[in-house]
Amino acid sequence: MLKSYSPFLKHLQNLLASQTELPDFSKQVESAVNGLASSQLENLVSRAQLKKSGAFFSSPELSRRVACELKSNNRKTALVVDPACGAGNLLLAAASDLAVAPTLSATLKSWGTKLAGFDIHDEFVKATHLRLALYACHRGAKFDLPLDSAISDYFPNIKKADGTVAIASLQSKRCHILLNPPYAVVKTPQNYNWISGNVNQAAVFLVQCIEKLKPQSRITAILPDVLRSGTRYAKWRNQLEEIVSIKKIESVGNFITADVDVFVIDLEIDNTKPGLAPGVTWWEDNISQKISDNFHVSVGAVVKHRINKNDKIVPYIHAKGLPQWGEITNPTESVAFSGRIESPPFVVIRRTSSPSDKKRAIATIVTGKRKVAIDNHLLICTPKAGGYAQCKKLIGILKDDTTNLHLNNRIRCRHLTVGVVKDIPAP
Repeated sequence: MLKSYSPFLKHLQNLLASQTELPDFSKQVESAVNGLASSQLENLVSRAQLKKSGAFFSSPELSRRVACELKSNNRKTALVVDPACGAGNLLLAAASDLAVAPTLSATLKSWGTKLAGFDIHDEFVKATHLRLALYACHRGAKFDLPLDSAISDYFPNIKKADGTVAIASLQSKRCHILLNPPYAVVKTPQNYNWISGNVNQAAVFLVQCIEKLKPQSRITAILPDVLRSGTRYAKWRNQLEEIVSIKKIESVGNFITADVDVFVIDLEIDNTKPGLAPGVTWWEDNISQKISDNFHVSVGAVVKHRINKNDKIVPYIHAKGLPQWGEITNPTESVAFSGRIESPPFVVIRRTSSPSDKKRAIATIVTGKRKVAIDNHLLICTPKAGGYAQCKKLIGILKDDTTNLHLNNRIRCRHLTVGVVKDIPAP
């Protein structure tokens, strides 16, 4: 329970009850139904709690972007549902196209038949009810509710529940799901074989929704970019292509409140024509020549906290202090290590890499005659032929702005992978 969010609920309740007495009511409502819910979440709830629960609200701009997909679906016959509604940002964006009746009670009664949402936090559900009511007033509905009226009565389908379970109650309805699921790290359920160990909860949440929805239902979701581009989620992507029709995939940049890059996916529950729609790809892949044509790419083998001090001492390279775009011949550091060591010449690339970096694939050439142990925070590109000259050519490719553009399209996580580096265009 996020009890610390309660002061914001009190503010919303007072705002709704005192609207006729507030000269700046319109301005305050504008704030309440836009960014205030997110800023209050950050102010009132600790970062640790937010990270644990994965509770980060969609921005008004991103919410509107997602809600735009409703217009391509037959809105009049679809119930709009947010299975992880938070404080209701996506439902508010959906409500922007709903008709407003002369009175608040008539408006909410109508909206309550068209909107559904679930969240495990009662405070968020109450905030959703209140913000929808305020939004209706903001759009011109006249307040006519008794003082003791329960706003929740007008929204029987927006309630406290686990969305992945409660969504099964809507199986008889044709739905359009608007979804920004939790991004917390959880253990993979035993019945899923597309990944093992820990997994981003968003991947599990989406699949669980798909499994419980009626055919022809639609889902438009905001998901962390690692699901689109990460090597670990390749089987997850393959499974989606087998069970749904994917209409759109669009990278949308940084989700500021969660501090992670995201993408929007639009899909339809249609196992008769599953897969990627014409023209839709997870990333651009029309590359004729790639780095993997001329280089073996691998991850450095040294995991520093696992070394055995009794092993043989060998030269050692890690990311700190390496000359960017330069060369290193005689490493000054060493490590006790009996695993795989590398024979120069080769190129090392820093794995840590963000879309905000000026250059995504910062590299260094390693030369000399001694074999070297490489830290696992570095990627190794060993030429199949051509030796040092091929390494110099690779530095030029990695330094070029076209490589930056390619990588920012291909992966917007804060690290590079072997698969991503292999696929870098190498003209």
